[in-house]
Amino acid sequence: MMQNDILKASMLTISPHNRAILEFFFAGAGKNLFRITPAHEAETFIIDYDHPGAHEEWERIHLSQSQPCIIISIRDIDLPNSIWVAKPLTTKALADAAQRVQLLLQNHNKKMVVPASAAASSSASTLKPVGTPIPSTRDFAQPALDPVLTPKVSSIPASAPQSFLSEDISVTTLRTPFEAAPKTNTNPSSTRNPKLLLVRDTVTPMVEPTSNRDSVKQQQRWSLLCGTLPDTTPENLQRDRHIFDANQYLLGSLMEATQQAKKTGQVFQVFITRQHYILLLPQPNYAFSSLDIHGAEFADLCTYPITSNQVHIHIPTAVEQAQLDAYVQQHPTHLYDLDACLWTTTLLTSGGRLHQLYDPNKTYRLKHWPNLTRMESIPHVMSIAALWTQQAATPFDIAKQLGIPQRYVFAFHSASSYLLLLHQEQAAPTSNSITEPKKNRGLFSRLLKRLLGGGAK
Repeated sequence: MMQNDILKASMLTISPHNRAILEFFFAGAGKNLFRITPAHEAETFIIDYDHPGAHEEWERIHLSQSQPCIIISIRDIDLPNSIWVAKPLTTKALADAAQRVQLLLQNHNKKMVVPASAAASSSASTLKPVGTPIPSTRDFAQPALDPVLTPKVSSIPASAPQSFLSEDISVTTLRTPFEAAPKTNTNPSSTRNPKLLLVRDTVTPMVEPTSNRDSVKQQQRWSLLCGTLPDTTPENLQRDRHIFDANQYLLGSLMEATQQAKKTGQVFQVFITRQHYILLLPQPNYAFSSLDIHGAEFADLCTYPITSNQVHIHIPTAVEQAQLDAYVQQHPTHLYDLDACLWTTTLLTSGGRLHQLYDPNKTYRLKHWPNLTRMESIPHVMSIAALWTQQAATPFDIAKQLGIPQRYVFAFHSASSYLLLLHQEQAAPTSNSITEPKKNRGLFSRLLKRLLGGGAK
């Protein structure tokens, strides 16, 4: 492939997760390889063959178009005029796929044939996977942390943090959009191929458990996220300990660092123990956690108040950030959507309580729905969101109307508040002013009625 050739590509049927991965690649390491265009301008089409509807999409392209397709799938896909790229995606695999598509286009004049070299090595018409796939998120395991990335707390004073990363490691890194590559003299023979950053799905679908063991595990997780507190009254919130102060927990420091990171566009490293940290990447809106945010150790760190000087916030230098980028790429299963990470952290901290800034004399309305395809789910989350977008109400009103325990609404309120999803109304209505939503005609109103119809505890 010529150096200046940029392949015009169109993403068709692709899951939101893999679309986010590809968009990140196209904005960074792949910007000189691919340019996303509308379908009618595309030289190649990218299809996620594991996504519903992808088979029909490829069939339509195969019958009506001559452009080759890039097929991404966890399985070996043998399709004519197509290049299979194995999941999980890597930078090298996508770069090699771009080169092979260019070869198909140049040597065969956009006809649906396979290069002669490939035909000689295999009777199949599909090019085999390129690159070495990195470990799947399904095979998640706690990595052994690199010693250079786990400094002692004493090595990162708040006033003038020291450089604690080795500066002599030569790596080729996938740069994040907000940072230019540092000017370093690297030895090409010693560089490693970068891995594509994969954002781990944090969604926990609310589906029927497949076994009693799964059911118990799900109930235990919901108990961590929403607690087990009984219902209370607005007057007894403090007495019954249904209020928490985020500043006493990891959440307070994490929110402060997130606000500064988004304001300045800088990468922030929040050390939560001597060994573990959360790396905030504001412009791509990602968070890298050295701990699995769905694991027991992270839950303990969120649930219990922190001690004095336990959490340290550090702004990495350019050299340190290059090292961190390389490390993140080696452990992609620890990369999360930033909002989803904050959502889970808030739920674990809340445990079914309201945050300290809650005003019982005010009502709230949900500005827009949380991205529930990314956020970790809790019981009744759809019904709570649906009702709170329809009317301004207190958490007590929502719980009463839906006939569900208050702890689920309190947890939703706390998590939505820290993501700035709730709008506070100026005055609270009287006790009789909250009524059932008006009955409207149409499909949407029927769907809404079904969402609001549940009340099982």
